[in-house]
Amino acid sequence: MNPIIKSIRRKLSLNSNISTNVSGRIYDTMRSQESALPAIIYVVIAGENEPSTSGNTTLQRARVQIDAFDSDLSDCWDLFGDIRDTMDGLSDYTFSSVTIHSSRLVNYREDHYSPTDGGEALTFRITSDYRILFTED
Repeated sequence: MNPIIKSIRRKLSLNSNISTNVSGRIYDTMRSQESALPAIIYVVIAGENEPSTSGNTTLQRARVQIDAFDSDLSDCWDLFGDIRDTMDGLSDYTFSSVTIHSSRLVNYREDHYSPTDGGEALTFRITSDYRILFTED
């Protein structure tokens, strides 16, 4: 598992509102359709070394997408708020070999999934993207 992903999962898990609401349903990359809601999915969607005018640097940049899922739109927005409060403005957070120096919310949007086979209820998603600057030991 990518070290930045481990750090993000750990930080989200430490938020008491998030851990109470999702009961450990924090997934890397995807969740099965049958899994209980609410849930969170997170994935690195882009990454590269941070350029410097003085040459190479150990600072890295990742764009991370974090999705909040719930069957109730209001509760989904509440979960997004907890994610945003945890990740937007995060700085100097170290877990394992990774130090997050800066995390900023750059985009978010709402959408929903209608059931196609009558099996799963309507599901709402608030997706948010964060620009994270970090170093790895």
